[in-house]
Amino acid sequence: MRPGQEYDTRMGPLDHDRRQPAMALIIEDARARMKDRWAYDAVVVDALADEIPGAGSYDAIYSLDVLEHIPPDQEHVVIGKLARALTPDGVAIIGMPSLESQVYANAASKAGHVNCKTSPELKALMQTYFHSVFMFAMNDEVVHTGFHKMAHYIIAVASHRPLPVAMMNCPANIMAHL
Repeated sequence: MRPGQEYDTRMGPLDHDRRQPAMALIIEDARARMKDRWAYDAVVVDALADEIPGAGSYDAIYSLDVLEHIPPDQEHVVIGKLARALTPDGVAIIGMPSLESQVYANAASKAGHVNCKTSPELKALMQTYFHSVFMFAMNDEVVHTGFHKMAHYIIAVASHRPLPVAMMNCPANIMAHL
């Protein structure tokens, strides 16, 4: 794979004849908005199926509106891969609808949201993989650190992967994903 090349783990290196239209639009939009001063790679990955290319080399990763679709018994696979993809001081931003918001969701949304969490639950999950975790909540367009039980969307900003010594007391089923 060449530096800067798009990669879709379900199909390998992408070419113009094999792009999925939605993924191509996301990558093209990201590149169009990119400034030379802050160049970055835009990558689409199926984190359940494959490792993230360039593990240990990313300064930041974000995953919004994804984790709620991952079965709870597989969430450690995804978060573990995201954590391993980051540099030791890298930052992960994970966002999802709050569990509390699901009372207002329609049936189709509820069917796909198999793993919504409360803010404390998302924080606890992220603390398994990161030393520093800061929680934010969102209602409409307002991001806040206020009363999380009223939030419709929660966001974890996590950084500083723990050192191996700190992971010695980690349960074996989670340690396998670190």
